[in-house]
Amino acid sequence: MASTLKVNEIQHINGTSALTIDTNGFVAPKVPSFHVRLSSSLTHTDAAWTRVDFDVENWDTAGWYDNTTNYRFTPQVAGYYQFSLTLSQSDGSNTQIRTIGSISKNGDYGNGRVWDLDFDGSGLSGLTESKTQSGTMMYYANGTTDYFEAYSWNNVSSGSPQISNTVYTSFGGFLISAA
Repeated sequence: MASTLKVNEIQHINGTSALTIDTNGFVAPKVPSFHVRLSSSLTHTDAAWTRVDFDVENWDTAGWYDNTTNYRFTPQVAGYYQFSLTLSQSDGSNTQIRTIGSISKNGDYGNGRVWDLDFDGSGLSGLTESKTQSGTMMYYANGTTDYFEAYSWNNVSSGSPQISNTVYTSFGGFLISAA
């Protein structure tokens, strides 16, 4: 015997919507996600890892991104998350030698590299214009203490490298699957 359940929304006991079904039958679960950007350009130390303090939330559906103190995403649901990072890194009028972007888990930026471009070693002998790079990374989060941050490392011929606050500079993520 078949059963039919006719609903367009499933709610938690406290009344918050957890799942909706539209008229075409598409199921839309409520998924934690965030997307952040910079309010102004960031100048950082040459040839050193620098946390990118994304301070403007485009959205943060669960309120798990801290855009005022630690500039990190701390998911409260255990599971698998997809993150993306895009940085427009520049050097002013100097020559870029190497640029790295990283999505770190619990402060380990070295293992979260999403790009590592060595312009000098590639035979390009450095570039003098801004370079925008993007990368993604999937991580497991324990849902309590794990946190995720964006990092930049940029080496220029002289002076200090910069990260532009263009629309091309952002950090975001979302839950793929609960554990």
